[in-house]
Amino acid sequence: VRQKGSHRIYWRSDLKRPLVVPAKSKVSFTVVTSNLKTLNISIEEYLRILETRLKKSAGISAVSIRWP
Repeated sequence: VRQKGSHRIYWRSDLKRPLVVPAKSKVSFTVVTSNLKTLNISIEEYLRILETRLKKSAGISAVSIRWP
């Protein structure tokens, strides 16, 4: 992970290009979907992963995410 200005850049050897994420609390739907395409995972799979990780890290029993 590296940071350039207000963006965090993540790289993995099996990716065609790095993931670029703004370093702010709200990330646009467009940024999320673009990064999901790079990772080759569906929105549904992403939400399952997110929910699992949030539950483990914060003891959260439900996740509420608004999609457009």
